[in-house]
Amino acid sequence: MLGYKLPFLRPLHQRQTRSTVVQEGKPTELINGAIRSLISKGAISVKNRCPQQFISTPFPVKKGQEIGEFHPVINLKALNGFLLKDKFKMEGLHAPRFLLRKGDYMMKLDLRNA
Repeated sequence: MLGYKLPFLRPLHQRQTRSTVVQEGKPTELINGAIRSLISKGAISVKNRCPQQFISTPFPVKKGQEIGEFHPVINLKALNGFLLKDKFKMEGLHAPRFLLRKGDYMMKLDLRNA
């Protein structure tokens, strides 16, 4: 598989899978529904256990100001401990104006199912 490789500091080792505490009911149903949807779209897939797997759990986050609307987020806090931390400067909206030149291309990337 080609693409970006995560800069691991050491081999992955997970003693136990952390569980995410959520209230029973709508948020849990939403996460299960979102997982089924991502599987059906081919964005994620079910895998068999393997020795170097690292399991991260999803949790619900409120979607904007709408009441009862949630979207799933994957908790990667434990995985971050194995990665090299690069610093980068987050530019504001003013920066692209000075970076773009005539003939440059732009694109919009939808990360909804990434």
